[in-house]
Amino acid sequence: MFPKSYLIKLKWIILIGGSLFFFIRAIYIASTGGDYFGTINPVFSWFLLSSEISFSGTTVIIGISGFIMYLKKNRILEVLEKFNIPKIVIFTGITSYSIHFIRVALWIFFCVI
Repeated sequence: MFPKSYLIKLKWIILIGGSLFFFIRAIYIASTGGDYFGTINPVFSWFLLSSEISFSGTTVIIGISGFIMYLKKNRILEVLEKFNIPKIVIFTGITSYSIHFIRVALWIFFCVI
């Protein structure tokens, strides 16, 4: 099917691209005063929003720098393995996706339905 290198690049693009979207969206929501769910439970809403900002920002920063290092190969590949950057990106990426969908599910449950 696809060579393994294309699947690795696709995984990085999905994790970094999605997290970049979540980061920009969460910054926008925070700058406009929070979402409607924040009026129901402001502490938990701002906790989820700040968690989403921190995890997605971490994913984007580490992911882009790790992806650049991955593309440069050779000596830098040892640095990637030493710091486990792929595992960090996968963990923070999945966590930012999870937090985003928890926040959206709570918003739908409390505010839309």
